[in-house]
Amino acid sequence: MYRILGIFGSFLACSALLVWSVDATVGPEALERGSHGYVYRQFFDKILGDPTPAPRPLVVWMGDSTIMGNVRPSYPQLLRPSLLLQNTDSLVIAGAGFDAYVHYFLIGRVLELEPAVVVIVAHLSAFHPKGAIRAFTYNDAASYLLPSALPRTFLLPLAQRNLSPARLLLAQTLNFETPQQILFTAEGVRTLYEEAPFWEALGPPKAPSVFNPAFREAVRGYDIALTRRQATVQMLEATVRAVTEAGHVAVVIATPIPHETLLKRPWYDAATTQRRIDVIRDATRDAGGLFADLHTLLPQQEFADYGGHFGPVGAQRVADVVLPIVRRALRRAERAARARPRADAVAP
Repeated sequence: MYRILGIFGSFLACSALLVWSVDATVGPEALERGSHGYVYRQFFDKILGDPTPAPRPLVVWMGDSTIMGNVRPSYPQLLRPSLLLQNTDSLVIAGAGFDAYVHYFLIGRVLELEPAVVVIVAHLSAFHPKGAIRAFTYNDAASYLLPSALPRTFLLPLAQRNLSPARLLLAQTLNFETPQQILFTAEGVRTLYEEAPFWEALGPPKAPSVFNPAFREAVRGYDIALTRRQATVQMLEATVRAVTEAGHVAVVIATPIPHETLLKRPWYDAATTQRRIDVIRDATRDAGGLFADLHTLLPQQEFADYGGHFGPVGAQRVADVVLPIVRRALRRAERAARARPRADAVAP
């Protein structure tokens, strides 16, 4: 018994010494480097940290890099002036590689803002499983799950993202400053280790496999079989259901893809792709949401690349098609709001 306690005590002492030495030597630098990889958390904390409902009707756009608008405005940015004229504000929550898992993790906090409409971008290539791609899983976003959503979340296909119930609960600790700093520091130490100069003695490093949307063969990412049991489809349905059950309107847009380039590939079949889009449509409608299929809307010259990002003309064309869809959703939200009993109404 004493031997076991001695071994355990030695392990704790060595661990404490290791943590102390790391913090004393590379701690500040590691914390700074690690936080760079999680800069999106600062964005989430800023826009979702205050659950005060918007003073006017709000449209929340949830998507991936195709609607971020960093390089050039995408259609949510182009539509904002038109929505403002209708006394409706808009908010874009998007990032490179965001998919239905990230949207589900955030949707509880989004609904605290009392949006009139939530528009979710369904990018066909984003339905690929990402369990083996550490840089784009965004599993830490599970910390934004509301505690009330945890029981039903345990029933969803979390294993696809290497998330067990225990890891999901552990992610909740990232809502506190100390665990978050530990995460950032650990990631920073990993980065400093991977970039350490002593690796140069072994020769040039292997170039990382990076998705390049300008590369023609990137279109292979659109070849993904979809069924209602596919994990990301289930997460999309769960996200839409969370919106509609809370009394809000959900719209899912099957975003345009470079279908003209895809038609030149021997493995591509337009009818098969349409059936896959129909799976997304059925999941959306069964959850009570509205669906818009725009996946063949744009010719290739109106894309900026092969990854589904839009050129100026393409973004404006999508905006022109999406605006009446959003207006219809806003009218539906207004009717639903009028039909709901007022909170201050006194029962007879």
